[in-house]
Amino acid sequence: MNDAQEQDRQLQQLTEELEHYKKQLQDHHLATNHLFDELGMGFLYIRSDLIVMPSLSPACQKFFNDDPSGQNILDVLCGPGSVLETKRSFFEKTVGKILDDPHSPKSEMMLELLPQETKANDKDIAITYSVSEDNQLMLIFRDITTEKALQKDLERQRQRLEQVVHVVSDRDEFVEIFQELENFVYGDLESILQTDYSDSEKLDILYRRVHTFKGLFAQFAFYLLPKAFHDLEEELRALKDNPALDCDLLRNTIFNANLVEVLLMDMNVVFDTLGEEFIDEGVGVRVLEDDIQFIDQQFISFFHDHPQLQDHQSMVNLLNKWRAIGTCDFKELLDSQLDSLPQLAQKLDKEIHPIRIEGDMIKVDPNAYRPFTKTLIHVFRNAIDHGIENIEEREELEKEEEGTIQCTTHLKDACIELVIKDDGQGIDPNRMRQKAVSLGLYSEEDVQAMNDKQAMRLIFADRFSTAQQVTDISGRGVGLASVLMEVENLNGTVEIDSEIGQGTTFTFTLPLIASHYQ
Repeated sequence: MNDAQEQDRQLQQLTEELEHYKKQLQDHHLATNHLFDELGMGFLYIRSDLIVMPSLSPACQKFFNDDPSGQNILDVLCGPGSVLETKRSFFEKTVGKILDDPHSPKSEMMLELLPQETKANDKDIAITYSVSEDNQLMLIFRDITTEKALQKDLERQRQRLEQVVHVVSDRDEFVEIFQELENFVYGDLESILQTDYSDSEKLDILYRRVHTFKGLFAQFAFYLLPKAFHDLEEELRALKDNPALDCDLLRNTIFNANLVEVLLMDMNVVFDTLGEEFIDEGVGVRVLEDDIQFIDQQFISFFHDHPQLQDHQSMVNLLNKWRAIGTCDFKELLDSQLDSLPQLAQKLDKEIHPIRIEGDMIKVDPNAYRPFTKTLIHVFRNAIDHGIENIEEREELEKEEEGTIQCTTHLKDACIELVIKDDGQGIDPNRMRQKAVSLGLYSEEDVQAMNDKQAMRLIFADRFSTAQQVTDISGRGVGLASVLMEVENLNGTVEIDSEIGQGTTFTFTLPLIASHYQ
């Protein structure tokens, strides 16, 4: 065999080996595609310039109704409703850094920073990321549309159950609030408008009432009404600088919010369970006895369908609330103000320890103190929004990551002493003075004449808020003004002690009004 024949033989052998490896690679690719298709998943690869490579699974075309090969991945993923649309620059820079050093620990951590979900063709898509051996970024997609719909349905079931339990557990308080809202719209509103106050002062009074109503109905897990109150607050705020402000404008603004109608829409959940007679006076005990078994069955069915939630703290709390109907200890009047606080902290990216109300058992007439305890929602929410720092700030200050809010009650000299204390950033008296001047509430001369205690009490002034913008959490400057008004209605007092960087303490002293059951 001459040299040319030997070279031909070797070339033929290499060609056969190459074809063999190529077939193995194709078989592996087909098997991978089949596996991903069976799992309802798809995958593709992108280069550092974000261009999609041709090697992708058929499922990707189903996800995106197109072959994304050769396209920029962000153009593929950024459809209507996609969270990636607002993160294009971040995505580009992060992918570039990952592929510059693809197998470093830092790059593995950066993979977790990339968006984990997006929307495409009305589908909810989960995304996971991996770096291939040839330094391309692999994106694995999974259709979670049905899963998200089930989660949404589960949350709505839980919310409906929560709403019924809250209303049944605090029926008397709820009926009172229900009637208060009706009286406000159809009676008190007109009485306020007929007073001798200026139109601006009438607006301030309406602000406070609407703000407190919003917090109260949110505690009962109502779905539509809190948003209706928030939208109404926005409209009332816009009237502040309206030169056409008068009683007719205020009246129409309140009426056009259709608060009672929205409340009844929310109440359909309760009516479907307990009947419309539930809110009639004098039938509360009978209705509870008639429907206890039914609501128990609702819990049993819910936990049977969703056993993973049996130990979930929110559901345990909800069940405990259902089992604790009928107490009249003063501490029990505060419980409903705490229910939404963990969710509020989570919304603000803050962590707090579970809030417990501790202290003496003090039997009281709940009707006497309920208007006051309703307004305490503002104290607790302010402690989280303005007091407790976020995790990063607390770490820098060498504080525990989770903030602490303490609430204790004591009976002293025929008075109830209620102490609410947080370990947040405290109140800066100088900042209070500056804010009061910037809001036009006091002159520079007035605030400089105040000592620190007096300056801190500025937080009780109408329209006083240190928030930079109005949100559904704070910024109106009416919440704590409502608290002070109810304290004074009880002939009580409130003191503030605060140390910058250490926290704030509110001490309420209220005359004891014993329960008529004693």
